[in-house]
Amino acid sequence: MSNIYDKSSLVLIPSGTKTGKVFSQKPVSGDGDFTFTRSSAATRVNADGNIEKETENKILQSNSFDTTWTNSNSTETSGQSGYDGTNDAWLLSKSAAFGLVQQSISASGVHTYSIYAKAGTLDWVYIVARDSVGVNDAESYFDLSSGSLGSNDGDAFIDSNIEDIGGGWYRCSVVTEGGFNQLRIAPADANGDLSGTSGNIYIQDAQLEQSLVARTYIDTTTAAVYAGITDNLPRLDYSGGASCPSLLLEPQRTNIETLSEYIGGWSLNSNITRTSNYIVSPEGTQNATRLQFTANGYVANTPQSLATYTISCYAKRNDNGTQNVGFFTNGSGVVNSAWAVTSEWKRFSYTFPALNGSFMGIAGVSGADISVYGFQIEGLATYPSSYIPTYGSSVSRAVDFSSNNDLVDTPIAIGANDDFALYYEGSFDKDGTNGMIMGGGSAGGGVDHRGYWWVLGSTIRLSGHAEAIIGTATFSVVKNTNYKILVKRNGSVIDTFVNGTKLSTTQGATNTAFTFRSLGWSYNNSAYKISGNIKQAMIFLTALTDQEAIDLTTI
Repeated sequence: MSNIYDKSSLVLIPSGTKTGKVFSQKPVSGDGDFTFTRSSAATRVNADGNIEKETENKILQSNSFDTTWTNSNSTETSGQSGYDGTNDAWLLSKSAAFGLVQQSISASGVHTYSIYAKAGTLDWVYIVARDSVGVNDAESYFDLSSGSLGSNDGDAFIDSNIEDIGGGWYRCSVVTEGGFNQLRIAPADANGDLSGTSGNIYIQDAQLEQSLVARTYIDTTTAAVYAGITDNLPRLDYSGGASCPSLLLEPQRTNIETLSEYIGGWSLNSNITRTSNYIVSPEGTQNATRLQFTANGYVANTPQSLATYTISCYAKRNDNGTQNVGFFTNGSGVVNSAWAVTSEWKRFSYTFPALNGSFMGIAGVSGADISVYGFQIEGLATYPSSYIPTYGSSVSRAVDFSSNNDLVDTPIAIGANDDFALYYEGSFDKDGTNGMIMGGGSAGGGVDHRGYWWVLGSTIRLSGHAEAIIGTATFSVVKNTNYKILVKRNGSVIDTFVNGTKLSTTQGATNTAFTFRSLGWSYNNSAYKISGNIKQAMIFLTALTDQEAIDLTTI
């Protein structure tokens, strides 16, 4: 097999990426690297098997409490010993009742506001996300001597948490679902008591993020900072296992369920008890929701009005009892039979036509006890795409777009009489099973370089310059299934191989030139982008033997 790789002129095995770039293994000059764009955040399954999202900190100057922060009856002293071994902590001291430090920041929807804190002369800290008139509050008190939660309140309150970091430090967080424009931190004299006129605590590293839990801290200065799977970052997806990532390319999709994780905020429910942040979800954090059915019941949210939907959700059972659950669709109860819910997380999906005003959610029978995560509704879709988190409004993930700018300027040209082999490993999930594998050029300068290698329905077609059909072969395509596909020319004979089998190939204008400029889309027509997972692609400027082609494509 190594000898086959030695013969190749271009090898792309997705393994190295950075924002806007997917690196190829050959050529080593970098001319084979692919540019990548996606004008939105996205998710992937990482090497640990967890769903990985974009992360963020929306607070400005997140650990500089004397800059964009303002104070009232308090002073802030930097250079204190911190939870992380630095001297980056602050001493927050109050000089009168209700002393505090705050930042003005406007946001709405589900957010988690967190701060690291340690007892000073006072043992309590109070944090709150609130609007200017104190209507949409989410507030909580935290005991920094015992590491326990105090009282909480507010119309927008969802949850609070205190985590022992060590050395007397705790990470304190409060989760809100309302609109707010102020974030406050205050030393407290006792649970619910801000009336004292003196005393201090230590604070460090504030964070505000769209989430049901506090995630890894991100330091900010003059602007919010985003990390994880951000705009234009290629997704190396490990859904098939930790040892073999693939480049995930998907069409634009929208999750029209506005609260994909905060099931506790759904508007329609019957005979069900909901507990937020109950267990660890497929994300690897404790943000899954427990659903306990006290009788036959359901939970659903905003009604929808499109013609066709694909709904999906992760679920697992919490006990060994009856787990007869499924999707709820406007009163129809459990559909698509019942979910085979086990003690392991699994994603369930269902595609169906809906009536105007249809509610969609989860239904179950009396005694069912499950945890769920990541509810998704995709309109006009016939299969589920990767998870799109929402925290109060619908969210769209933009299309993944990959091409080779260097090859656009300096393409790999295959002459009309040249032998060659083109290889691709990956899956197709686009509606209609229509995906470009490799794209040629465009018409211009008196020469029509348009040439494509694509899967259209159940046909593999290779077209050379001026779209002259070089050869076609037929095989049964199953969406979201991995294939190894190779087409080669030896003299004037075209052969096609799929998964180790040589297919019957209809010979066309076999002695036709082909110009390779891009992978995953047509250079001249972006309507034919691949949608799926690209695991490997290679170009050989020589014909491989049949046995080499079989060896390379055998699954």
